Amino acid sequence: MTEKMGNTEHKEEDSFALYTEKIVPKPSVKYRRLIRAAKFFAAAVLFGLIASGVMLLVYPALEKRMVQRNTDKEILTIEKDEYPSEEQDNTETKETTADDNYEAVLQTTDAAALKNVATAAIKSLVLIDVYKTDMGNILTETQSATETVGLVIGQVNSEYIILTNAAVVRDSSSLVVKVSKATEVDAELVGSDTDTGIAIVSVKESQIPSKERSSIVTAQLDNSYSIQQGDIVVAAGRLYGQNKTIDYGMVSGISTKSGVDNSYEIISTGLAGIEGDYGYLFNMKGNVVGISMKNTKTTFSVLGISDLKSMIQELSNGNSPVYFGIKGQNVTGTMATRYGLPVGIYVTDIELDSPAYAAGIQPGDIITEIDGNMVLTIQAFSEKLYQCESGQQISITAKRFGGDEYKDMTFNAVIAVK
Repeated sequence: MTEKMGNTEHKEEDSFALYTEKIVPKPSVKYRRLIRAAKFFAAAVLFGLIASGVMLLVYPALEKRMVQRNTDKEILTIEKDEYPSEEQDNTETKETTADDNYEAVLQTTDAAALKNVATAAIKSLVLIDVYKTDMGNILTETQSATETVGLVIGQVNSEYIILTNAAVVRDSSSLVVKVSKATEVDAELVGSDTDTGIAIVSVKESQIPSKERSSIVTAQLDNSYSIQQGDIVVAAGRLYGQNKTIDYGMVSGISTKSGVDNSYEIISTGLAGIEGDYGYLFNMKGNVVGISMKNTKTTFSVLGISDLKSMIQELSNGNSPVYFGIKGQNVTGTMATRYGLPVGIYVTDIELDSPAYAAGIQPGDIITEIDGNMVLTIQAFSEKLYQCESGQQISITAKRFGGDEYKDMTFNAVIAVK
């Protein structure tokens, strides 16, 4: 019995011998592992130093090339129009109305010239199909019931720049431009502005066959400040619910609409209009002088192109619209004398939580300078403003009435995106 127990204890010791044995590596193995780890660490340090050196040498060259590439990128530049002085502004002196002299003026208009304007206007128009994703089925796209028209206004960086209706294209999932019955190409929404209702769409030249490209006419933007009552004009676009439609009429009236950071000429034509219409107004030189107002329902009235040029240029170059947040009225020399006011921009209203509001501008202030540059009209103010970038700090000089006189005050404002 004892012998069996002894044998059992001996077997148990044999079976656990592997787990109780202490393995001691030879000194040579220890050092070999340390040396290998040291080599690995040294290689990592060396690689880091080499990589850092390469970046120090190569990055400036890459950065320079990237800057050069951005510098070389062509931008669309639109010639701005100077707002007319009191001596030049004679829009209120003419008392001609469409009802009184339309037939008489039309008889003196060259019919061939009128036809040439209409033909060129049609060639500068394209159709735009708007697609929106059906939220019920993310794999399905449905075509918008209302397609719209676009106006080709420029050609930069191998792309056509197209001016169109923001209300129709703004929320699209994809856009297709119809250059002709045979050619449809994908388009990209570059930017839009809610206040004016304009949007910019671009199309790559390479997508359009060369034969088709030769037929596209780029419209020229003219000076709408020179338009007067009684002028014969041509309307082209989506008129009376039909695309690429032409009509002509006479300027029946010109008025001014106040907007945020700008004011806009409204040119009335007396032409009828229905909801969904969108078009462009051409003078007898064949150049664009106006773009449809948003929400036009009964008459075809347009915003003067001169007041939109700065916004169109910024949107065309991929810049988001910035704003300051004021509504104002120009104080002319005559008004200044009559009411005892300084010449400048009389602030009539401030947008809540706008940069102007944060800077401390108040209704009744009269703005005269931006960053030391004289701006005596709201049109000049908006042109300077659109040259600023979001987050940029600007200095505003204004006159504020205190006591018995106007005193100069300076305000610092940080420009923001609309």
